[in-house]
Amino acid sequence: MPAISRIMQPAPTMAIAAYLTAGALLGLVQPAKIRAAVPYYQERAHFVPEQMGPTWRDDADGFQLRLPDHFTGTGRHGMTLATYTYPLRHWGMTVHLSLMAHPIGLKKLARQTIALAKKDFQKVQVVKNVQLKVSGRPAAEIVVQFSAISNHAPIRLLRQQLIVKQTSQRFYVLTFFCPAADQSTTMPLFQRVIPTFRLLNKQKIALRRIEAIAAGRHWLKQQSVHHLLQRLNKLPHLYRVQIRHSDVGYVRLHAYAGHQDGFGGIFVTTNSRTFLPGGVVELGKSVNFWAFHHQPGAKAPRLDYSTFYDEAETVMPFRNKELAMLHDTRVVINPKTKKATLVRIPTPFPGKEVHWQTELGVEQSGFFPILSHAAHPTGQLVYRCLIHVSRQSDAVTVGQDNKPLIFSIGPGMPAVLPPVLSYLWPRLVNLKKPSRMAFVVFDTSTSHLGLNVLAMLGQKRVNINGVRKTTYEVMSRLNPFTTRMWVDSDGRIVKMANPDGSVWLPTTAAKMKAMWGHQLGQLR
Repeated sequence: MPAISRIMQPAPTMAIAAYLTAGALLGLVQPAKIRAAVPYYQERAHFVPEQMGPTWRDDADGFQLRLPDHFTGTGRHGMTLATYTYPLRHWGMTVHLSLMAHPIGLKKLARQTIALAKKDFQKVQVVKNVQLKVSGRPAAEIVVQFSAISNHAPIRLLRQQLIVKQTSQRFYVLTFFCPAADQSTTMPLFQRVIPTFRLLNKQKIALRRIEAIAAGRHWLKQQSVHHLLQRLNKLPHLYRVQIRHSDVGYVRLHAYAGHQDGFGGIFVTTNSRTFLPGGVVELGKSVNFWAFHHQPGAKAPRLDYSTFYDEAETVMPFRNKELAMLHDTRVVINPKTKKATLVRIPTPFPGKEVHWQTELGVEQSGFFPILSHAAHPTGQLVYRCLIHVSRQSDAVTVGQDNKPLIFSIGPGMPAVLPPVLSYLWPRLVNLKKPSRMAFVVFDTSTSHLGLNVLAMLGQKRVNINGVRKTTYEVMSRLNPFTTRMWVDSDGRIVKMANPDGSVWLPTTAAKMKAMWGHQLGQLR
C-alpha cells in the first residue's frame, strides 16, 4: 500500500508528529505549564465556533471552503495546500493534494486509508465511513479515533477526513484533528464545513485573471491623483467595529492632501482601537501616501511614487513579567501598574524609496522606477521591490534567511496598486457598471507579492445600523480571502466586511467615547 500513504494529510506519522510537537506546523499541543499560566487564553478557552467564518478561496490550487469561526490559516507547503488552526481548542485542519500512482476507486481508497490508520496508530476505532457527494463530486467521509503518545503520556485523538475525487488518480483530502473528548462538538462542526468545500475551474480562473489584469492596467493609467483629491471629504470617517454583532472597537479613516519625502500628494490614514477580552487592547495605525504624478513646478516625467506604513501595539494586562516575555522579546512593563506593553518599533530603511512596515514585522522598500544616469526612466520601465523580513516574525517560510526578498515588476506584469487606493478605489470607478480589475500588491500575510482582484458588483440594499439602504457592492480579493465593501453613490464606504469576521459600520465620536471612554482612559 505505498501509494495510499499519500492520501494521509500529511502521511500518518508526520501528521501525528505535527499534532504532538509544540511549535510545529499545526502547533496545537501547548505545554501544560504555559496553558495554565495564561489567564487571557483561559478566559477565551470556552469559545466554540458556533458560526462559520470567512471563505478561504485558493485560485492557484483550485479549491475553496469556509473556515470555522476563530480558525486561522496559512498557505501551501509542499503537497499540503493549506493549514488551519484553532490553538485555544487544540484543533487543526489541513487540505492536502493526493496524487496516486495508479487509478483507484473511492471505496477501495477509503478501505485502504482505514487499514493504513490501523497500521500506523494504536487502538483505532472507526466512527464513520460513508460515501457522499460534495459539490457534485464523489467523496468519502472517514472518522476514526486512535491513541498516541505525547510527552510519554497516552492521549486519545479524533481524525475526521473528507476525500474528494477529482480524477481516479487525483484527490483532495480535508483532515480535521482534535482531542477525542471534543468529538461531540467537532463532528457537527465538520458537517458544516463539508458542504462549503468545492473544486474550482482553474482554466476559467486564469482567463478571467488575464482579462482583469488588462483592465486594471488600462484603468490605472487613466487615473489622476489630482482627480482623486477633488473627490475627497475633508472630514475623517469613523467606523464602529463589530464581530458577530458585538462591538469590539473602532477605526478612524482620514484622507487628505499633504507632503512626504519632498513630494505633494494624498494621505490616507487609519487609527484603530480594538478592545479584547481580559483587558487586552490592540492599537493600530497605518499611513498611506500617493504622490501627484506631476509635482508643481517640476519638469520631469510622470512620477509613480507611493508609500505604506503600518504599525501595531498590543497592551496586555499581565502581572507576570516572565509570562509577558513569552509573547514578545521587546516588552515594556510599567513599574507602577505592572502592565506589559508589546511594542513593534519600525526600523528606518536607508534611502528615500517606498518603505512599508507592518504589524508582522515586514519592512519593504519598493515600487519606484529605476532611472538612468540622466534621471529619466529607462527604455524598459521596471519597478523593483526590496523586502526586509524581520526574524522576530513567523510570517515567513521556515528556514528563510535574513537577506532581502527582491521582486522585479516589468511591463508584462499587472499594474501596481498604490496602497492609498485600497480604501479609495471605489471613488474612481463607475459604480453603475459591473467590472473586474487586478493589480499587484504586497501581501503581508505571506511576505510576498500577491494579485488583488477588485470587482464592482452593482447595486444592493443592505442593513446599516438597523436601517435598510441602497448601496453599491464592491469586492477586494487577495487570495485566499475576500473583503466586501458597500459604498454610497460617491464611492464612500458605508459598510465593510473583513476576512477576519469584523464589520465596519458608520458611527460618531460621541458614541464611541460613550462606549469606550473608560477603556481609553486606562491607556493613558
